[in-house]
Amino acid sequence: MILDMYTLSSIKCFLLSSYGLFALNMQSSLGLVIGLDRLYNVTFPTKYSKLPNSIYIALVIFCVLFSFFITLFGYQYATDSEKVPVCLPPTAYTGTSRNIWIGSNFIISILVIFVYGGAHIRCRILKAKHVHEQTVETVNRLLKSLTVVIAIYVCTWFLTISSLVVSQVSKFSPEVTAEINRQLGWLVIINASLNFFVYFWRASEYRLNSKDLPDKEHRCRKSIIKLYGLSRAFKLEASVDTGARIMKTSVKI
Repeated sequence: MILDMYTLSSIKCFLLSSYGLFALNMQSSLGLVIGLDRLYNVTFPTKYSKLPNSIYIALVIFCVLFSFFITLFGYQYATDSEKVPVCLPPTAYTGTSRNIWIGSNFIISILVIFVYGGAHIRCRILKAKHVHEQTVETVNRLLKSLTVVIAIYVCTWFLTISSLVVSQVSKFSPEVTAEINRQLGWLVIINASLNFFVYFWRASEYRLNSKDLPDKEHRCRKSIIKLYGLSRAFKLEASVDTGARIMKTSVKI
């Protein structure tokens, strides 16, 4: 809009926006990966610290491939004959590629919200089960981090994709659709701009606090049982302790 890119052919608009579209697709897929990472972190903190780097490399490669093919698919449907009123990321995709782009990103957005919601619920469960002051303080910081990230995500990217879904399903006039796309461009810009600062601000604090959870919980055997929430682990540990005590008693006798 600043460069006055109005009424361009879809192929020209797509080529001008291709790097941004690839970045948006990477951001969308990486958002899901980061959400899964955080959910696994608060659910299995000890196992999380032992995850090999190869898993993260494989996930990043998957995100790159997803972004590349979605972007390439959009290029195949771009033409010189179709005109784009305003050249923005939401309008760069046309035809079938637009439906696939919107649909895939909408599904990813729903999954991201569920994953972050699960991590948030998990943190609240940890907070309710623990009375240890340091553990509660750590969980509170994790909750704040998750709340900030998901609030920005919902108010920017999820709102953008949801509005695009509504505009695709509803039969608005071309003028109304063009205006919706024009205004959604600002949400895309805000979302892309804030992500760096949010993750830079919260990610290090999140990892530091969640990393401390296992160390704090190992100070108290009951706390680590509550952290994992596994009744089987409790029964197994209790049976081992009982057997050890019986063996010690028999040796003394």
